[in-house]
Amino acid sequence: MKEKYFTICYKDEESAVVFRDEKANYTGESYTKDPLKTPFAGGKIDRKRIDAFLRSRCPNPARADLRELLEHYGLDVLDPDVWCRKTHGVTYDDFFWIRFPDEKLTWDDVRVR
Repeated sequence: MKEKYFTICYKDEESAVVFRDEKANYTGESYTKDPLKTPFAGGKIDRKRIDAFLRSRCPNPARADLRELLEHYGLDVLDPDVWCRKTHGVTYDDFFWIRFPDEKLTWDDVRVR
C-alpha cells in the first residue's frame, strides 16, 4: 500500500506528489504540465528522479562549511531525506519546496528570499 510521502510545491501551488510504499519504493504524480512549475517535466516520476530532486535541494557536499551547517541543523551526515524534512527543500535558486502530510505550511512560512 502506498502513502503520500510529500508534496512538491511551486510557491503555494501544489505541483507534484510523491508516494512511498512499505518497501520504501517511491513513485510520483505531477499536478501540472507547466514545465516551469514542476521539477518533473515530462516522463515518468520514479525513484531515480525523486532522489535527484531531493539531492538538488541539499548543499554541495564539497562546501567548506558543510560540517558547521549540518551541526546547525542537528545532523551528523548529509542525508537528502532528512535534510529536506528539516529545511523543506527550500533553496535560493528557485521557488520549489516540500510540504509533508503533517504540515499546514505556506510559501510565506518557508521561503528564504
